[in-house]
Amino acid sequence: MFSLAACGGGTKSHGIGNPDVSSAKADAIAHAEVGIFASANATRNIVGHRQAVARAEELLKPLTVAKTLQVDTSNSAAGGFVQNLLDELDGTVPGLTSQDANGEHLNAPTVHRFLLYGRTHPTAVFHPEAAAGVGQLERLLRSTPRNARVTVQLATAGQLVTKDAQDTRPFWPDLSKRLTALNSSLR
Repeated sequence: MFSLAACGGGTKSHGIGNPDVSSAKADAIAHAEVGIFASANATRNIVGHRQAVARAEELLKPLTVAKTLQVDTSNSAAGGFVQNLLDELDGTVPGLTSQDANGEHLNAPTVHRFLLYGRTHPTAVFHPEAAAGVGQLERLLRSTPRNARVTVQLATAGQLVTKDAQDTRPFWPDLSKRLTALNSSLR
């Protein structure tokens, strides 16, 4: 916990602390929360933004060829070009790339859904990732007290689920309903 010494030797807390759940559970909740937030954010970038969708489709063409040809991103010429394309793609439609120990690369299942639904049903592109986050929260927060602090930022279970229900409502009413039901079940 971050603390500052106050007059008289006391301390004041400032925003980060120890949640009421184990650190492993808080980490899992944070992971689910990031999945929901990132999916909603990425969906916001394509819903009603036909130019972003068109640009991402243009960027995916040479990236798909580079993947097929197994271009090594450590190659200063070809790899630098591929990395620039990946960076632009990530700036245009976040979530179509993934980062791991081998560097940044296309997220194949999400790219596939993007190419299928990006223009016609953009809310379907990131639905699986958001649904996975909702499912994690349902498992992790089952029978958790509403006022239990479940993040290192000390958000309560009720606050977190309410926010996620609001974030998902415009894009995925089915997920918002599940989160509303979860919120109602918190004790």
